Amino acid sequence: MSGDEFAKLLDKHCLEGHNFPTWYRNLKIFMTIEKIVYVLEQALDIEPPAEDASQEVRAKYDKCVDDDYQAKCYILAFMNEELQKQHEHMMHTADMIEDDRTH
Repeated sequence: MSGDEFAKLLDKHCLEGHNFPTWYRNLKIFMTIEKIVYVLEQALDIEPPAEDASQEVRAKYDKCVDDDYQAKCYILAFMNEELQKQHEHMMHTADMIEDDRTH
């Protein structure tokens, strides 16, 4: 997605608080395109692997951490400034979504 397209999407679909269902639907579409929608749906088990863990286990862990971080950045970008300040300290994407659902 180009920078211009992303900026247009942000302008049109920014979370303001009252529009969570519509915002979340659009966010899921965007995250599906980015192939990281799974971080919205489930809390990640992102305990660091043991020192003797296989390369495959380490790669899976790294991907989950990277995907969660990328999703968190997208979510913050899709929020108004007030909501950004409320959520920027949260560790994981699932925590941010759960907080938005309950408010």
